[in-house]
Amino acid sequence: MRRVGWTAEVVRRAGAAHGVWGSAQLPLVSLPRGFELMRRRWVVERTFGWLGRYRRLSKDYEATIESSAAWLWVAFIRILVSRLADD
Repeated sequence: MRRVGWTAEVVRRAGAAHGVWGSAQLPLVSLPRGFELMRRRWVVERTFGWLGRYRRLSKDYEATIESSAAWLWVAFIRILVSRLADD
């Protein structure tokens, strides 16, 4: 950095709000530690787990949003049909 002439400034979060930064002289903000259960988050995580089983949805291969949405529909239809077949 010295050779190129760059300078670096260390900043700390000024508060709990995202995007609010202060100078390095401010005291560090204590953030809560440990696991915090979020309401109904397991539903979203489970759904992403189901979708992760489909190779086409593992990366963003599609060129348009419409085709991505169509493949999501296909994946959910396959999940629902397989559940109906199990019953």
